[in-house]
Amino acid sequence: MYKNFSVKIGEETIDFGIAVGKEEIEDFVRLRTYIYNKNDYYSEKKKIDVDEYDNKKTIYIVAHSRKKVVAGLRLIFDKYLPTEKDCFSFKEPVEMTTIPRNKRFEIGRLVVTNSAGRVPRNILMLGLFKVVMKYSIENGLMGGYAFIKQKLYKKLVFINAPFHVIKNSKLIYEKETLRNYFGDPLNPVIPIYFLVSEFKKYEKKIFSKYLFKSVDDVYILRSVTSWNILRRFL
Repeated sequence: MYKNFSVKIGEETIDFGIAVGKEEIEDFVRLRTYIYNKNDYYSEKKKIDVDEYDNKKTIYIVAHSRKKVVAGLRLIFDKYLPTEKDCFSFKEPVEMTTIPRNKRFEIGRLVVTNSAGRVPRNILMLGLFKVVMKYSIENGLMGGYAFIKQKLYKKLVFINAPFHVIKNSKLIYEKETLRNYFGDPLNPVIPIYFLVSEFKKYEKKIFSKYLFKSVDDVYILRSVTSWNILRRFL
């Protein structure tokens, strides 16, 4: 892993960064396959979850706990991104029309486990997003798309994460692979967009001195209780 930073909560340390080795990427792929199988997202059980977007251009962001991948996502780069090409039909949000296509990317296959000790799952998720934003800024990226479950979107709203619902979208997904994922009426899939400039401001609030003590590249959570109270107002 090319480590960006660590989060320490009690005796637990989570390392966040970019997966660089074949074995580490395979560990993430196995994790997402396990979680998608567990949630019955595939039309049928899979041994390994790999598709056309797992290619040389893809960047994998992961979190490690005790030398195990406990969370991760992938960044997809293409002229037309999966959300708009494969999954939904919609009029492009005004904010996205100002972003050149070579400055866009998609966040996909976000998975977070509860196997990182006392570390809240939302901290794992926000740690991944922090790496995404650092990579975006370093590479001149400005924003992009994603699609997520409605239940996850509500959790993101609860912590004021700056994701925006794409209004008046129409589901067009026709592939067999994630038929169950897209076809659940009790927890539908929502297309969203995000701007790096907004996330940069949000990330600074999350990893602020009020919640974390920063020593070099290690963020030490001051109190899980404080986190649970303050996260709603960030």
